[in-house]
Amino acid sequence: MDSLIELRLTGTAIEIVPSLVGEYCTNLVSLDLTHCRELKRIECNFRHLKHLKECYLMGCYQLKKLADNFFDVNCCLEALSLSTDVTYVKSPLVNRIAIRSGLRFLYQIPVSIKLPLFPRFLKKLRLVGSNLGDGNIPSNIVELSCLQVLDLRCNDFSQLPSNLSQLASLKLLDVSSCENLIELSDLPSSIAILQADDCDSLESLGDLSNCKWLWKVSCYRFWKKMVGGVRVLHSLLQGNAVENHFMSLSCGRASPQKPYQSTFTLQLPHNWYNDFTGFLLCTDKDVWQGPYLIVIKQEETCFDVQRDHWPEFDKNPESDEYETVGYVSFGSLRHTSWWNPAYNKLSFELGDEVYNLKVGLVPRKCNGDSNERAKGAVDSS
Repeated sequence: MDSLIELRLTGTAIEIVPSLVGEYCTNLVSLDLTHCRELKRIECNFRHLKHLKECYLMGCYQLKKLADNFFDVNCCLEALSLSTDVTYVKSPLVNRIAIRSGLRFLYQIPVSIKLPLFPRFLKKLRLVGSNLGDGNIPSNIVELSCLQVLDLRCNDFSQLPSNLSQLASLKLLDVSSCENLIELSDLPSSIAILQADDCDSLESLGDLSNCKWLWKVSCYRFWKKMVGGVRVLHSLLQGNAVENHFMSLSCGRASPQKPYQSTFTLQLPHNWYNDFTGFLLCTDKDVWQGPYLIVIKQEETCFDVQRDHWPEFDKNPESDEYETVGYVSFGSLRHTSWWNPAYNKLSFELGDEVYNLKVGLVPRKCNGDSNERAKGAVDSS
């Protein structure tokens, strides 16, 4: 067994992980015990697994306690998933469907697992559905200087620890379906992706202006819209990701019935490829329908250019006219066969299930006032 690298026991009826695993599987790199619902004890000494990099303990409902020293804090573990995995119970949409359908058997009592000290070189940590309330998020998380992914979905806290901003390497934070979450503040400046879907108590996002690498924000709620979407959009467009990255912002709700408008034609100004950084596409697309392929092509017809209403949209900083905003940087297009600075008119298409499509150009960064730049970011030519 010393040659075994991966041990996957997903969904089995195993009740105990014996000590022999730690004694003989010394070269184990990945251990997966996901959805082992009968698992009660782990007797193997993880300190013997010197090469272990991935450990998955999701959905182990009867595993309620792990010793503080369960892991060697100096071990090489990089990815850890540790939770009772009550995601489907905590999801607001599933809960509502269950109530309406009389499927109350879906409900289970959340179980809290005693969390051990985390290995300091972790890059990915998932604590989904672990019944974590205020003060229950382990304080030593902020000592994980290599942490890039933190998944805290389906927990009970109302706010994140104030020292979370110390996670200088964090790229992705997911707090979706945390129904009691009231505010998001003091996020790490390194964050690139923020997921906060189905957080029914979260009325608005905090100041994200310090998150210069942020390129994706999703705060979708099925029944109501997140306030402050325009302010978040301005923060995104002032960041470092604007030059060469795709970006997206979703803060919508179920779309009202409107005539479909899945295409838009944009007249390009002279020298557009130097004066602007990319295209901004906004729509009332129903995000539950999934992503759409963006088709951009040169428009050679003589039809009148459709005029958008960006100035009116930009007057109200708390406007909630659009559900989904996508940004396509010129930097991501320059090495494609499509790129041609000689174009002066382009048409855009997102698909059949798109409402109220609008397209604009985002000005290139300048040394002037950032607020003026952000205001111009939603003007189209």
